[in-house]
Amino acid sequence: MGNNEHVTFRQLTMADQPEYQALIHSAYGSIDTNQVSFDAANETTEENIAWLETIPTYGLFNAEGDMVSAVSLRFPWGPEPGPQVFPHIGRLATHSDHKGHGYAKMVYQHVEQVLKDQVKTPQVTLGTADQLPWLVDMYKRWGFVEYERKQLPGKLHTTVYLAKKLLD
Repeated sequence: MGNNEHVTFRQLTMADQPEYQALIHSAYGSIDTNQVSFDAANETTEENIAWLETIPTYGLFNAEGDMVSAVSLRFPWGPEPGPQVFPHIGRLATHSDHKGHGYAKMVYQHVEQVLKDQVKTPQVTLGTADQLPWLVDMYKRWGFVEYERKQLPGKLHTTVYLAKKLLD
């Protein structure tokens, strides 16, 4: 991706729902659901709408206005809390047509700034499947540290939990 490319980061609205659902299905479509249980990979329109209605979700849009990547923030006080008392990154995804341009890192960096400036949280967590070791490695390169592996009820995979310190 060239440094000159203009991208826009903003919280998604219901008007973005069809494009967001298409992005999620595209991003998670290549994951082997016989090994990894990512519920979003096959969620219905109703489930996707319910997610957007209750979970703050942000999109990164390219110069053409296409949603290329997205990320959600699961808060401890919300309906889908993470494993700790800190915000939890969920559904960090890039549309398969736009992989390889650094969009996931860009959308994460934007949401990290929201967490630092607006939420003022000292830490953020995320989880991924141990069957996707390249994601664990990517998050570690971004400054996350693994703190737990856990087999969650009803999941095929073991979840790898990582945390990143944001504020002193």
